Amino acid sequence: MDKNSEAYKMLKILIDLFSAKIGQKESLSVSEDKQYDFQDDLKYTDFYFNGGFLLRDLVLGKIKNCKNETNEDFSQELFNNIMNEVYNKIKKRGISIEKTLNNYLIEEDYDFAAERLEESLRKSKKNFKVILVSDLIELNDIDSCQIGNVVIKKINKEYVTSLPNNIEGVKGESLLGSLGPKSFNRESFLEKHKEHVGLEIGVQGYHFNDELSPVFDSAIKEIRLVFAYLFLCRNFSTEVEKKFEFKIETKEIKRDGFLSRSIMTGLQEYYLFDSDYSDFLKKFDSRWREIILSNKIFVLSNETLDKLKKQCYLDQFNKLSESSDIGEIKNKICRSLDWFLKATLEENGTDEVISLFISLETLLSTSQDPLTSHTDDMAENIAIMLTDDPDERYKYKRAFKDKVYPLRNKIMHNGQTLSWDRDYLNLKELRIYIVWSTLGVLNRIEKIVKYGNGSKAMREYFEREKLKPGIVFPPQKKENKT
Repeated sequence: MDKNSEAYKMLKILIDLFSAKIGQKESLSVSEDKQYDFQDDLKYTDFYFNGGFLLRDLVLGKIKNCKNETNEDFSQELFNNIMNEVYNKIKKRGISIEKTLNNYLIEEDYDFAAERLEESLRKSKKNFKVILVSDLIELNDIDSCQIGNVVIKKINKEYVTSLPNNIEGVKGESLLGSLGPKSFNRESFLEKHKEHVGLEIGVQGYHFNDELSPVFDSAIKEIRLVFAYLFLCRNFSTEVEKKFEFKIETKEIKRDGFLSRSIMTGLQEYYLFDSDYSDFLKKFDSRWREIILSNKIFVLSNETLDKLKKQCYLDQFNKLSESSDIGEIKNKICRSLDWFLKATLEENGTDEVISLFISLETLLSTSQDPLTSHTDDMAENIAIMLTDDPDERYKYKRAFKDKVYPLRNKIMHNGQTLSWDRDYLNLKELRIYIVWSTLGVLNRIEKIVKYGNGSKAMREYFEREKLKPGIVFPPQKKENKT
């Protein structure tokens, strides 16, 4: 690391700053109840817990390829490791630590810290596989399938043979959920999870030790898209059930007890497979991170997948997820789906409406024409997604502007809450607009990207469609849904 770089200068400042908060308990200017064990008989103050945040923002953010690629958990692990190694280097000089650690630093300690930082970053960024073991999806007459970037596999004898035999659990947690062994093997893994599935996702990114790293965060984003897509398709199948005789089967998640008010999360165990250590599988300690993916259990079968391919464009969704060259359009669809999932899982109706409007606007809003209002633009884009008939488009445009969009202003600008009596039908229409628009974009994705991969391409597509009859969606006989 260049000594004249901003990253090096800030790292040096941080080492000075935090070393002044490490030392013998008598040398620290806080009471003993605010001191924590460091190494040997040294303590540190609670200020130490700011290390990851500051390292990420002031140092890692100034290093090429690190900006926006790390998170605070990863940065804290990295920071803690560097501070311990700096202390060990000082200790090797045979110095007796009587004061705070900053009193014993020399210039070469900063160079050493910079070298260790660069080496740790280099070694910690690689290819990983994250596995979510869960009961939130059941595979009926199939052993595996793919949704988005995630491969879903039934856990059986064949599945566990692909796992390393050495599986490290979380300290203090046994297979029975109580204090017990930290490690287990394939046989015990199968015994516990033979009724469950593994959701596997390959991720490239930073992971250092035991933290919920950027790799973990990236995996969660991909897995959330799976459930967002499934909820989208479930909503679609519910609205058109009589017409297509197609419904995605779901089950309720079991609560802890009949009167339990606990959040329904289902079984969620996350494991990390390191490509450099093929004989080792490690469990993330996610017990302190509230992760809600679904409030239903989805049951998937060959028939369901066939319907998803034909009517919900599963192949196009998978292709979009795997693509690295669709750019902003892909980001728009993924962000929209994430907000749709958030809305679906909301227990508060007002918050659901807010999330649904964010989802819709993220998907369909484009760079605005100065002669066209934002509301008009959105209404026309929705109408294009729903029908190719000009008269029908006009009806949908008026319905959105006159009935549905005012719900947004009432809540987001006037601070009112959702009224189930007055607003339910408009809320239902809002969901339908999002579902049909998302599937409409998936159906048209190849036509849209002909004009580019950003918002301007979306706008150009919609502008062209306004000048000619659109594409019928879904591809069957039209029906007046109103």
